[in-house]
Amino acid sequence: MATGLYTCDLCQLGFRTSWEGSLMRAGDSFGEYRIMGKLANGGMASVYLARHLADATATPVALKVMLPHLLANPDYREMFVKEEAMGRLLSHPNVVQIIERVQSDNGQALAMEFLDGRNLIQVVSAARRRSQAISFPVVARVITDIARALERGWTALDHDGQPIRVIHRDVSPENVLLTYDGQVKLIDFGIAKQTHRPGNTRAGQLKGKYSYMSPEQVRGETLDHRSDQFSLSVLHYILLTGRKPFVAPNEVELLKLILAEDPLPPSRIDPTVPGVLEEVALRGLRKAPAARFPSHGAVADVLEDRYLQKYPANARDIARLMESLFPAEKDAVRLRIQRLIDAEQEATVTGIRPPVPPLENVEEELFEDSATMLEGEIPDQPTANWRTSSQSDPLTHEATEISVPEEQATVLTPAAVSVLPPPRHSPAPPSAGHRTATSHQQTQRSGIAPATLGLIILAFAALLALYFSLSDGAGSTATRTKDYGTLIVRASTGNAEVRVNAELIGKTPIEKELRAGRVSVLCSFRDREVVLKQRVDVMAGQRTETLCQLGVADLEVKGPVGWRVQVDDEPIRGLPTRLSSLLEGSHQILWIQESTGKREVRKIRLRSGERRVVKNFEALTP
Repeated sequence: MATGLYTCDLCQLGFRTSWEGSLMRAGDSFGEYRIMGKLANGGMASVYLARHLADATATPVALKVMLPHLLANPDYREMFVKEEAMGRLLSHPNVVQIIERVQSDNGQALAMEFLDGRNLIQVVSAARRRSQAISFPVVARVITDIARALERGWTALDHDGQPIRVIHRDVSPENVLLTYDGQVKLIDFGIAKQTHRPGNTRAGQLKGKYSYMSPEQVRGETLDHRSDQFSLSVLHYILLTGRKPFVAPNEVELLKLILAEDPLPPSRIDPTVPGVLEEVALRGLRKAPAARFPSHGAVADVLEDRYLQKYPANARDIARLMESLFPAEKDAVRLRIQRLIDAEQEATVTGIRPPVPPLENVEEELFEDSATMLEGEIPDQPTANWRTSSQSDPLTHEATEISVPEEQATVLTPAAVSVLPPPRHSPAPPSAGHRTATSHQQTQRSGIAPATLGLIILAFAALLALYFSLSDGAGSTATRTKDYGTLIVRASTGNAEVRVNAELIGKTPIEKELRAGRVSVLCSFRDREVVLKQRVDVMAGQRTETLCQLGVADLEVKGPVGWRVQVDDEPIRGLPTRLSSLLEGSHQILWIQESTGKREVRKIRLRSGERRVVKNFEALTP
């Protein structure tokens, strides 16, 4: 019996269930998509990594395929149709996007954006293992983005121009994903409910996870968006303190606390918590819905205006956090997926598919932290090193600082790791309830002075450098000069990720000493979803330079009266209009109906030399 995962009706993240049998394998086709490998099994569907048959260089998708034994059930088929419709209505940068519904002789599926990242359980667990805390600006950014996603669910308009009023009802760490490129995504509207539509929830029935339920949800009352706000504030509290706001020995006692007790202020647990962040979290945890913020948008606005404007955090900061917690070169699943994607793209260019291990059984690794965790996913008490001071944030360390490799860090005590030299940046902002922790406790726990540890590491690094300089002495220098050359890779725009003979060497501009001969160079412009490949002859004893040059395309945008358009956040004056020399790759088109404010987003991909005409959103809807 195969082990699977189930909760997320959008992405299949969650808790463990079982499912017998297997479906498709790598290389099989489903509609216009080619299966690259399986990501997860679920109680309703299996999720595969797939690519469009017509464009192997396009970003892979997550293909959610309904299980065969459910195809005969009209209720399940209708769920897929409704899920696609809901996905279109909830189009938002912080909500997982449904691309299309796919029909095939084998059944039906949903093609969704592939989210390359980890959920908040895994992020918090990794931070705890590494004795790192998540910086306050990043906490504020994550909560702000989730609030924006929830606001979209509550205020988005249906095709009749009426607000859809969607309540998520399961805002929990499993359902918030941080991607490796720094996006924040709310997933799993699987138990979401529209307030103006009848559902199958019985009176008194609980849906969600106990620790994140609002008092009105516990009582089985009619819910609105403010219930989700309570759950969001539980997440906020956890990210600020490293523990849950309500702690009890069993579920019954836990529900009593949620109904009757106020949580301990975060600053009582960690004196460095900024006052405004504490204020926002505690207001969202008030028992009476009317005492909370009036909307999710109001939560986001307060965090933006009163904190993030002064102490900003963006996708780059989140990406740095993710890289520090899940280093790409040590993440086996990331490496396997990336190698598979590269192989598919290379096969499209050369016609030859490099041998790559199949993508199978990755769910055990991908969801290892969340697979068996429902109520116990976040510790009831913060770990000793959750946030030893406002300066212990890994995001604020500059690149010049020496880091301890993971293999070495495992033999050090958490206290020893926590006393690496402090960052050169200023600490998190002081405000009401935000006091700087003393360094006395930190040094006392470690048993070794920060300066001493820093000198030990520096001395060790110096010995390594001396060893390698001696072992690669004068006798080998002439040989290397004769057999090696320098490859210089530049990009026409931005920073492209460079792979030489499938090995990641860094981002442009970059120089790399290589053995002379012909090499394969792949330049990945991830923001534009474009991969360029070329063959380069590296000359011995010489510097060989190559340029990764993006092509251009023309785009003509049309639309009816009463709509305005933005392309890549740039307003377009007057329709129709023609945009010349747009860089090839992904572009976002936003239609805004001036009378209602209705917003519809579509993502297109332009090929080099292409001339594309795009009409208004209604014309794009199948």
